[in-house]
Amino acid sequence: DLDISIVLYQYSKDVNKYHTLSHIDYCLKEVSQTFCKLNVFDTPVSSIEFEAIKLAILFHDAIYDPQKTDNEEKSVEFFNQFCNNNKQIKNEIVNLVKPAILATKSHKLTDSVDQYNSNSVVNEITVMTDLSVFYMTPHHFDLYDDQIRNEYSFVHEKIFKSARKTILNTFLQEAKNNTLFKFCKKNSFHRKLNRMAFDNCERILKERYSI
Repeated sequence: DLDISIVLYQYSKDVNKYHTLSHIDYCLKEVSQTFCKLNVFDTPVSSIEFEAIKLAILFHDAIYDPQKTDNEEKSVEFFNQFCNNNKQIKNEIVNLVKPAILATKSHKLTDSVDQYNSNSVVNEITVMTDLSVFYMTPHHFDLYDDQIRNEYSFVHEKIFKSARKTILNTFLQEAKNNTLFKFCKKNSFHRKLNRMAFDNCERILKERYSI
């Protein structure tokens, strides 16, 4: 078994309010218990892909500083260092994990750079799982929004609200178009997730960001 204590330590830093072990734990449970158990994916997920997804989730926020813009790139570097010290991770998996981590930067698959062996299945499921908070209960979504504000406590309130409003409106439109979650179209499961995400975004925009 891999010793991931050094990875877990990364998520315990004071700057992390949302990007904590709780977020990682929820994402890992979501991809294992909800998505895979319900068999909602359009394309079968191989065992190699599933291992890559779990590692991508574990490492995608390993390096996190809200005042920096290269967190995902630094997380890939951290993952590389980890793999150099843990040779039992197959190169096939390593090459799937790197672009999946990068894809979580703006949650668009185009963030996966060409130099890696990009895999749309791994990338999309990793991104979708990272965004799973958007279809949680209103209470949990509000808590997520509070935690994001705490992570950006160094930003003036007016500036934060303006930037946050833009981001949430982007997700709102994607959810409205059923494209925020789009890899699980089997039995129209994606429509349910997108509807819940739309409702959360629409509500919180009205309640907190009507500026």
